[in-house]
Parts: sequence; C-alpha cells; structure tokens
Amino acid sequence: MPRDQGCCGRSGAASPGGRGEADARDARPREAGGPHRARDGGAQARRPGHGEQADRARALRRGEDGQGPRLRHLEEARRQRPHPGRPPRRPQRPRGPERAERGTLVALPKRRVPRTPLRVLLVEDSEDDALLLLRELRRGGYQPEHEIVETPEGMRAALAERSWDVILSDYRMPRFGAPEALGLAREAGSEAPFVVVSGKIGEDVAVEAIRAGAYDYVMKDGLARLCATVAHGLEETKARRELRRRDAILDAVRFAADQFLGEAVGWEESVRTVLRRLGEATGASRAYIFENHVSEDGEIWGTQRYEWVAEGIPAQTDSPLMQAIPYRAAGYGRWVEMLSRGEPVHGRTGSFPSGEQVELRAQGILSILIVPIFVEGRWWGQIGFDACREEREWSAAEVGALGAAAGTLGAAIRRRRIETRLTQSEGRYRAVIEQATDGIYLLDAGTRRFVETNPSFRKMFGYTVEEVGAMDIYALVAHDPDDVDATIERTLEQRRRVVGERRYRRRDGSLLDVEVGVSVISLDGRDVICTIVRDVTERKRAEERLRASEAELRALFEAMTDVIFVIDGEGRHLEVAPTNPSLLYRSSSEIVGKTLHEIFPKEQADEFLGHVRRVLETRRSVDFEYALTMDHGRTWFEGTVSPMLEESVIWVARDVTRRKRDEEALRESERLHRAVLEQASENIFLVDVETRRIVDSNRAFRETLGYTEEGLHRLTLYDVVAADRESVDANIRRILERGSPSVGERRYVRKDGSLLEVEVSGSVILRDGKRTLVAVAHDITERARAQRLLEERVSTLSGIAANLTLDLPVENTLDVLAKSVVGASTAVACAVALLDEGTGTLRMEASWRAGVESPTMRAVRTGEPVIVRGVRRSVLEDERYAAAHGLVRESPWDIVYIVPLVSRGRTLGAIDFGYLPGHEPGEEEKVFLGAAADQAAVAVENARLFSEARGKAALEERQKLARELHDSVSQALYGIALGVQTARELLESDPRSAAAPLDYAVALAEAGMTEMRALIFELRPESLENEGLVAALEKQAAAVEARHGLRVDTALDGEPEAPLETREALYRIAQEALHNVVKHARASRVRLTLEHACGWIALEVSDDGSGFDPDGPFPGHLGLRSMRERAWRLGGTLDLQSGPGRGTRVVARVPSG
Repeated sequence: MPRDQGCCGRSGAASPGGRGEADARDARPREAGGPHRARDGGAQARRPGHGEQADRARALRRGEDGQGPRLRHLEEARRQRPHPGRPPRRPQRPRGPERAERGTLVALPKRRVPRTPLRVLLVEDSEDDALLLLRELRRGGYQPEHEIVETPEGMRAALAERSWDVILSDYRMPRFGAPEALGLAREAGSEAPFVVVSGKIGEDVAVEAIRAGAYDYVMKDGLARLCATVAHGLEETKARRELRRRDAILDAVRFAADQFLGEAVGWEESVRTVLRRLGEATGASRAYIFENHVSEDGEIWGTQRYEWVAEGIPAQTDSPLMQAIPYRAAGYGRWVEMLSRGEPVHGRTGSFPSGEQVELRAQGILSILIVPIFVEGRWWGQIGFDACREEREWSAAEVGALGAAAGTLGAAIRRRRIETRLTQSEGRYRAVIEQATDGIYLLDAGTRRFVETNPSFRKMFGYTVEEVGAMDIYALVAHDPDDVDATIERTLEQRRRVVGERRYRRRDGSLLDVEVGVSVISLDGRDVICTIVRDVTERKRAEERLRASEAELRALFEAMTDVIFVIDGEGRHLEVAPTNPSLLYRSSSEIVGKTLHEIFPKEQADEFLGHVRRVLETRRSVDFEYALTMDHGRTWFEGTVSPMLEESVIWVARDVTRRKRDEEALRESERLHRAVLEQASENIFLVDVETRRIVDSNRAFRETLGYTEEGLHRLTLYDVVAADRESVDANIRRILERGSPSVGERRYVRKDGSLLEVEVSGSVILRDGKRTLVAVAHDITERARAQRLLEERVSTLSGIAANLTLDLPVENTLDVLAKSVVGASTAVACAVALLDEGTGTLRMEASWRAGVESPTMRAVRTGEPVIVRGVRRSVLEDERYAAAHGLVRESPWDIVYIVPLVSRGRTLGAIDFGYLPGHEPGEEEKVFLGAAADQAAVAVENARLFSEARGKAALEERQKLARELHDSVSQALYGIALGVQTARELLESDPRSAAAPLDYAVALAEAGMTEMRALIFELRPESLENEGLVAALEKQAAAVEARHGLRVDTALDGEPEAPLETREALYRIAQEALHNVVKHARASRVRLTLEHACGWIALEVSDDGSGFDPDGPFPGHLGLRSMRERAWRLGGTLDLQSGPGRGTRVVARVPSG
C-alpha cells in the first residue's frame, strides 16, 4: 500500500497508510443521537466495506466530505482565511498605547506553549479514531509526528524505516489485532511503549495483553488517561535506556583502565580504541581528546590530538580549525575557568550562552560533554563527546563515569612521563658509570665477589669481564684478608666512607697505589658496596681535568631545579644558588647573610640549625623532610645537608610535594586493600619469598589457625605448613619459575596442634620492593575427610582380607574386623553374633562394644539387613532384657543396623553396627558394611575350615583361597555393588547416565566369573610344581598376549633353586603386575624379566604405558599392597618406579633360600 509521509508541523489530511499531522478537524461530524464510532460494540455500529473505506480515505485526502470543501477544525471557522497563493496576514498590532474604553473587554494574546515532539505509530483502521487519538495527544502538550498502519506488512515497513517513541494499537482490526502487532514490535526490537486503545474489551483480555508485553491499555471512552499513560511509558523507556547506557559506559571505562594502565605499551597505542568504546557506549556522534599548551603570553591554547566519529559524522582531526585554538580569544573563557577547576562542561547547545552556541551549531553539535584531564595536578587537556543527531542530557552517573575515564587517562599519561624520566635517568647513570675515568666496581658484601665493573676499572688492572666475574675481593686487594674483612664491616656500619689509600694487585702481579671511596647501596634486596678507585699516580692530570670540568659542573649546578644553600655553623646563609627561585621562602637578596632564625619561625629554625651542627660534628650527611607555607600553598621539601671542606655545609632542598601527595594516595589505597582483605571470607596471607616469614594476613586466616596477628606474623611458612622444608621450598620455586598459581592440597597446623586440610593457590607480587607470595587457602577439611573415609574403607576391606590369610583364632580375627569397620565408618559400636551349629541359637563371639539386640535373629532368619531405631528406649522398657539394661543405659548409640553373615548360601550369624541418634548410615556406607559382613563371613568360614582341616595341605589351600578371593573376586564383587548402587541413584536423576555404571558392573561380573573359573587352576598351577617357575611365567605371558593382544617380551634366566612357596609368591607377583598393566596402564608393550644370583631372585615387570604419580592417589593400589605383602613375607622387597607419561616398573627381590 503506498504511504504518504508527513512531517512535524505540517497540516493536511491523513490516510490509513500515511503520516502527517491529521487531527480532529478532518473527522466526520457525528450523527445525531449516534454513539461515537461504536465500532467495538453498540447496536448501530457498522464497519464500512472495502470500497467505502477507500472512498472515505480519498475524500479525507482531498479534504472533502462528498458535498464540497469542509472545515478542518472549528477554529478555522473563526479564522480569517487567506487569499489562495498569498501568505496569511499578520494580525493587526496595536498602533500605540491606546487606552481601552471603560467597560470594554480587551482580549489578551494567548501565550504559545511549546509542544513536545512525539513519534507515534498508530495501528488503526479507523481514521476518525486515529484523529481523536492525535487530538488527545496535542491536548496533552505533544506535537505528534505519526504514521497510520492497519496491516502487518505496513507495520513491518514502518518499524523497519524508523524508530518510534510510542505505539498506539486498536485491539481488533480486519487484518490483524493488538497481540499480533505487539509481536511484530518485539520482533523488530522496538522499545517503544505499546499501548492498547480499544472501545470495548474485557479486563481479562487487557491483563493478558499486558502480560504479553503491552505497557498499558486505554479505553476509547476514557482517553483522558492517554497522555498520562504515554508519559509514564516514555519515562520508563528512558530510564531503561539510561541504565543500559550507564552500564555500557562503565564497561567502556573499565576497558579504558585495562588498556591505559594494564598494558606495558603507551597510552597512545590504545587511545583510539578507547575513544571508540567510550563513544559507542555514550551514544555520542564524536569523541575526541584535546591537549593544552601555554603560549609565551601565558594563555592556554588547545589542539585536538585524537578523534573517533560515528558513521556519517564528518571528522575534524585534520581540520585547521581544531589546531592551536586560543580558548579565551575563541569565546571559551567560561570553559577554561570551569575545566581548570576540574568541573565538566555539559548540556544542550541551546542552554549555552549565545556566543558559544554559534560555534557549536556550526559544527552540528546539539549536545556536548567536556571532561578535564589532569596530569600531576595540572590541567593537561580534556576529553569531549558531541551529540550531533539528537539533543540529549548527560546524567550525573554518566558524567562521573566519564570523569573516571579521564582520570585513568591522566594516570596513564603521568605513568608514561615517569617511565620516560626513569629511562633517561637510567641512561644517564649508565653513561656516567661507563664513561667514568675512575675505576668503579660493585661488590657483594655477603659473598665478597664482584657484581659489576666499569671499563676504566678493567683497563686499570688488566682484567676482562669474565675474569673479574670469577674473582673475589681478596684476589684484588694486596692486604691481609682479615684487614679486608674489617674494612668491609666498617663500611657496612657507616654506609659511606673514604677508605683512603690502598694497594691493589694488577693482573700481571704488579701493585698499584689507589685512593678508595665506598658507599653501601641496596641492589635486589642485598647490600652492595659501590667502590670508586682512583690511581693517585695520575692525580696531577686528574686535577687538571678537574679544573677543566669545573665550568661544566658549575653549569650543571645552575641547571639544577633543586634549591641549594651554603650555610655556616651559626646557621647563616653564605650563598644561595639561583637554581629555582620559585621554591625560595624569600628572595635571594633577603636570604644571603641572614641566619635561619631571622628567616624561619623559632621552632623550625632550631630544628634546621640542629641538623647543620650535627653534620659538622659527625661529618656525615643528614636527610630529612620539612614543610613550608609558601605563597602558592603548603610545600614539602626533602632536604640533604652535607659537610663541606670548611666549617660550612651545603643544603640541597628538593620539592617533594607531589610525592607526598602520591604517598598519601598510596596509604589510602593500602587502607582500602586492608579493608577488602579483612572482609574476605577466604584465608589469605602474605609471605616474604626470601625469609619465608608471614608478613600479613586477614582475619579469616588468623581465626582459622587460632593466632593473634602478632603471634602469626612471628611465624614462618615452615611453622604453618605440615610438610618438610624441602617440599615447601620446592613449591615456592615452582611458583616463581612457572608462574603456576596452584599449589594444591596441603595440611596447615593450627595453634592447638590440630591439622587443617586446605587447597592453596598462590602468586608472587612486589611489596615494598620485595617479592611476596600471596596465598589463598580454601578449607577442604570436609572434602578431605570424606576422601580419607573412602580410602580407609577400601584399606579396611583390604586389611581384613589380608588378615584372613593368617593363622589367627576366629575371635581375634573378628575383633580386628570390628575395630577396623568402626574406624572406617560413622558407626560407634560393632558386635558379631554367630549361630551355634548344635542349638541353632545365637552366641556372641567378639565385639567392639557389646550389646544384646533381639532383631538380630530376624536378620539371621530373613537373610536381609535390618535397621532398628530407638533401641535404648525399647530395650530399657522391656524387662526381658533386664540383664542388658546396664549396658544399654550407658551406651551412646540408639540406632542399630544389622547385616546377616552368609557364606555359600548358609547363614552363619549377624554383625550389628551401633549409631548415634540422628546418624543413620547412608546408602554408600551400607554397601561398605555389606562388604565388611562378607569378609566377616569368610573369616567365620575359614575358622570352620581350620577346625575341619586335618593336614598341612588343607591349611595351605584355605590360605590360598582367602588370598585369591581378595585379589580377584572380592574386589570385583565390591566394585559391582558400588556400580549398581551408582546406577540406582542415577535412574531417578539422569536415567541415560545409568548405563555406564551398569556396563561397568557387568564387566566386573564377567571378569569375576572368569577369575572364579581360573581359580581352580590358578590356586596352584600344575606347571609351577611340575615344570617350574620359568615355565609358569612363560605360560602366563602367553595367556596375556592371547587374551588382551598385548605384546609381552620375556627375558628369563634358568630355573632358580628356591622353595615352592618362593616360586609361587613370585608367580603371583608377576600375575598381579601383569593384571595391573592390562587394567590401568594403556600400554602397548610389556617386558617380563627373571634373574637370580648371589642368593637372591629378582623379578621385574615394566611397561610403556601412561604411568602415574606414586605419591598421589592411583588405581591398583590394593594389588600393589598385596604384591608388597608377598615379598615382605619372604623377607624381600618390592620397588615401584613410575611417572606420568613414563610407564611403570615393578621390581621384586626375594632371597632364594
């Protein structure tokens, strides 16, 4: 549909698809007695057909109603209509101050109220209703610029063409309605408030529209609410936009800080990127930086240095008008005053003085923000932002954030200046050292070795750089070493002294008389003696050079910016160097000849005179700081008073006001750092890298360890970390070398001696010139406790199984089992009850803490675990258990978990576990207790086998059975139980993930069945007894290659002379080692070696697999323990060597006899 676009302030007809300032004077007159456009309801409501609508639109565009020209507004009937083609006449003005006649009403001219421009998208198919809405907006003080659409296509086009301040939509129209229009607006990303205007809709429909995203709804018979609703919607939209803009500005300011202060490159490298980010974040059309400079007449001029412009905005950087602008002469004197005081300049162009508006409008600037940049307390320039597309206001938050960006830029400029000065200073120092004619060397006071020498020194004594680096001071000085040491000690005490004449040794052995002066400096945290060596044989020539250079030194003296005085012992000024008159308390003529007391207040003069006299007495320089109140404010000085040849001193005063301010800012920053540190919940502490002493800590760390601040800071890292010094030093070296922030899990010692499990990360910073380790220790006590409990449980099961191979009575075995299970679980008591084979009743064999529990028999009969709660009350209230009342009354447990002991399908008894109230065992612990019960059943069964055994062969077979059950089937069964339990828990939360633990359980079951079948043969392989150890190992290697496709290389000596027990143990060790390779190593090749000599047999199994850290947790540790026990039982050893990515090597050595 063609659209006729109007513009603000233009009168004319409106069409359904056109835009303009159509208003109520284009509306048709109402029919007498009829409702006002009752299109949403009413008996007489009728929607015109398509043809009628088109005819009506054409009539409106022509300004006709079918009967000829019609008035556009009632006021037009009262206005004088101009002649066509001629401008309207101005109303006649009064020709003079004529007096009105008495009783005559005088019409005063109406004051024209400015209207607020408003871009309105009307989704409406009724021209009359659209005109009513526009008229209502004008009544509310708006100047609407609008477009009317009534189809989805038209709305999409209108949304794509421009942005709108507000969208007013009828609820029902022939082609679509308000819900669809709302969807199109949101799809186009419009933020304009969407207001539903309808003649008749229910509140439930209106509420649903608001829930869908509409801002509000207004009934057509209540249009008085329209302007207020629009105003509120515009305010909320503006607030949201300002909030987003503020967040974007803050992000840009943070980016600026990172770019300017976080990079080693200069700020000039990133300033254009920062300007772009700031300009885009503020929505500005142009962002730029001006730098000031002062002309010879003292006026401030400015030049644009950098600029960013938005697309379509002309750049100004290359414009001559932006170069060397005299601010005051150009009419910006008011700006100079504000900016130099640190105040920003901002606002709409129309709000500025008329003289400033001319230049701003010439550049197309509608709104502007200028923020000053200060460097070292001086107004360096400004950063500016222009809005050229639309007027806007700058909020206080935006001005503040951009002020922070300007401050960051000022800090970056200051840092660059300092770095430049530092580089120049280092260059001058290096040039002085390298070009000095005297020999200069730096000596490490601790090691007595040379740190650095200058060319004159090396030339003087005939050494190369490498030769000097390998020497100590004793090789150079031709004096007794004790005398050399004494001289060094005096130098360290006095810090600066003239040693006098000494004799030094040249490389060719000849001696050279020299005059030596020394001073002590700090280099990398250590004392270094800076020594100047002068060959006194050339003193005459040196004096000539001294006279020649005196003029240069005088010029240098005059060029210095420090204030220099020469003062005698009475405090009288003998001379004042005119180096920097602005720093003089009075003029030079008023100072020379005057004493300190004649110039300064008495208290300050006494202090100054005391410094002078102390220098004259000690012949040592004195450094101190003092403040003077000058005309331009309070100024801080750093004074150095040094003795001269005569009874006078030279006083050098340096302005350190800026440094004092920086120090105060640093102290404030440190106070902020301290507040953040103390409020942190993590344990944080600082350690001096060199001394390992704790130099700082936060409250959380001190409270965790139980120390006061003074007590903790007397400790070193070695006192806190529960590890040897080598381990602590190795961790610090790793952090320093690799920059690794992670230290890992450690154990810290509390003040009361208890241990704290922590996970530590650390990094190194410079603090007061020293490398300092910042450590953050996260408390992982609970996690470590759970890990240890798991390991304890696995170890307990392994220990129980290992103990089953010993010839112990069943009472002792069960006693050890009970104690081990209580130690590895949350149970506080454990009792084992066995069935008497003759009577079928329970009898107590052993217990950790005994007790009588009637539900035990129920567990025995059913073969299922039983849990009983409230045991104490039920037993104490039952007189049948009177004999157990004393025991139960004193016992802390009140919950009993009973597990039957079943072996080979036969119930042998039950094991009872006692728990404290509210500490019922969890599912994982129940699995562990079930495994322990299985081991207990094996123990009871072994006891029965012992009683039935009649010979040594039966006893050996029983022991072997228990060992193999531990090495294979028992571990597989425990793994199956854990895998099934894990799958059961995952079935509820994540059924798809349950397949993995089930597959794992199935694999373990299949492996267990294979192992059980193999047990019949492997309990004692026939080849081991009949053919020997070598043949058995070859068959085992062949079986591994056949089963797992793993290449096994063998290097086996002849059959060793060893008992069958020794050969069987070596066979089992090789079998377990190969099993671990298959299961864990992911190797492609294994080597099996057997050697015997000098009464010892050595068995080695090595692979090229992934390896592991032997000091950390690793898979297969239970099998490793079994192998070690076999080797130890024979009086031998087992050695393990491995590392990540380096494979694994297991070597067992046992005696052959």
